[in-house]
Amino acid sequence: MQGLELSRRFYFEAVRPILERHFPNVEHAAALIGYGSEVLGHDDERSQDHEWGPRVQVFVRDFGPAILAQPPKRGFDLLAWLLPIGGLLIGAVAVGFAAWRWTRSREPEPALAAAGPLDPALERRLDDELRRFDE
Repeated sequence: MQGLELSRRFYFEAVRPILERHFPNVEHAAALIGYGSEVLGHDDERSQDHEWGPRVQVFVRDFGPAILAQPPKRGFDLLAWLLPIGGLLIGAVAVGFAAWRWTRSREPEPALAAAGPLDPALERRLDDELRRFDE
């Protein structure tokens, strides 16, 4: 039996009855998608000896992209969406406040004149170095 036929029977004999029994009003589509020779109908005895068997993907209309785009507005689901956003906002405010406070808390550098006279030996050395640059 070819893989496409096996998967078709699997859907009609096993998957579809379960969906109709438990979810009678849910619109869906079924397909065999992916890799493997059975997807294209090229399977033979050799290709059936590995990763071959009944499989089917079911696509449910009610749970498409809309469920991924918008969380439920209740309980933990909403909290799971809001906590990271709130954490980022609080972190940004904390970093901004810390940077503002850090720039305000530094003491200004004392002026050189207010530091007092230089040591005479240091002043002589400085004058000698400056004279070398003038030459």
